[in-house]
Amino acid sequence: MNLDFRSYPVRLTSSPEKGRYFLAKSNIKVGEVVLKCSPLATAPFDNHKKRYCYTCNLYNSSAYSYHCVSCDQAYFCSLECYKNDSNVLTKHELICNISRKIATWSADKHMKSVVRLLVQILLEYLWEKKYNDNEPKNDTLRNYFKDFLLLKSHYLDWSINLKQDWMRHKNFLLSIFKSSNLIQENIEFDEFLHMVSRIESNGFGMYYQSKGREILFGRAIYPFASFFNHSCDANCDALQPNYRGENDQVESVQTEINSSTLIKKKETFRKVEFIALHNINEGEELTISYIADTHSPLQWEKI
Repeated sequence: MNLDFRSYPVRLTSSPEKGRYFLAKSNIKVGEVVLKCSPLATAPFDNHKKRYCYTCNLYNSSAYSYHCVSCDQAYFCSLECYKNDSNVLTKHELICNISRKIATWSADKHMKSVVRLLVQILLEYLWEKKYNDNEPKNDTLRNYFKDFLLLKSHYLDWSINLKQDWMRHKNFLLSIFKSSNLIQENIEFDEFLHMVSRIESNGFGMYYQSKGREILFGRAIYPFASFFNHSCDANCDALQPNYRGENDQVESVQTEINSSTLIKKKETFRKVEFIALHNINEGEELTISYIADTHSPLQWEKI
């Protein structure tokens, strides 16, 4: 496990009982940043897609007008996010056709949301291979497909009924994923379902707050976040410092979230910062709570 966490005070270890998890590499003081990372991929639910920006991940209380006219599955909060990022549009073209097919697929909400997120994850892998995309030049760690593969799959523990539910869609799923070049021609469906299980076991819900309620609007996969095991007495917390913005080169955007004015800066939303809730000794396991936390726009409740 030679993952490079730079100067962050964490190291990855594993055990048969817990799988892979973080330990403190050194003593950590209360309030100290333990880790910063961006999501590998995100995907809104069908009924929220028009309010979620495909480029910067900003969620709004009303629908956006800019969108991909070919599939009607990718929406954008501004002309800047729609046209001024050629990489985003070029990447989307690779999955435009499969996105349209999934939209008309007769499956339940849960299954569709998992498959949508898997499409985005495999798109990132395709992009990594094609363009040798490099690590961002800042202190926020980027998750890669190889990190996703480190996550634990519970497919072998699935019930017979759950396996049968997915097997009913085997031919359709393999066909659309192979035709989009997201998976290899010789992949077995069991391997495909192991990826599905990694999402189901390690995906986090994306929430926004409206009138005192937390609304679940999609899924996200943060491989590094999954290395923080759950504890009701957690010693770390997950925050989004950029959710309320930064002061340089920003644009104000009115949203319903927390009834306040948020500051939108491209590609800052959904990035997560983990901080220590109290002093942590070297060698101590690092944990967060997966139970919904009403003060954070992104709830760390696994779904």
